[in-house]
Amino acid sequence: MTFCGLAVNICLVLEGSAKRFFLILLVFAVIYLLFFGEDGILTYVSLKADLKRKAEKIKILEEENSNMKSELERLQNDRDYLEEIVRKKYGLIKEGEKLYRLER
Repeated sequence: MTFCGLAVNICLVLEGSAKRFFLILLVFAVIYLLFFGEDGILTYVSLKADLKRKAEKIKILEEENSNMKSELERLQNDRDYLEEIVRKKYGLIKEGEKLYRLER
């Protein structure tokens, strides 16, 4: 017997104020399950918000990934760019050049 069938059978047996009390209790139980149950509305809203945050995070990561791929391709194919990065990062100079560091 299902939950609904059991509820109907209980309603048929009860009379008057007991029947009304049971129906009110049943309505509150259904409302509680709708909002706070495992598959309730609050769970749905929470999961939907979580999905939106994760989709935004994926979008940001995909953009970062694209930028990194572009940077890698440029480092592999553009010797002038590679030289510029190496000079800035490691302070390297070409033979015969002099490096002047200005302190502020």
